[in-house]
Amino acid sequence: MCESVEKYADKKSETKRINALAEAVKMLMKTTSVSVEQAFSNLGIADSDRKLISKQLSR
Repeated sequence: MCESVEKYADKKSETKRINALAEAVKMLMKTTSVSVEQAFSNLGIADSDRKLISKQLSR
């Protein structure tokens, strides 16, 4: 049971991290009028996270 709680906590933590990055991208785009790709680069967001964040932003 402890393992399932850890997995849940890890997933929840990852979701919060992606949401925070998505908010940072949105704010940067709004305040500086850059594209999504430029915001990703400026914030140093890893390629592996970009797809997840793009998905989040399209909602």
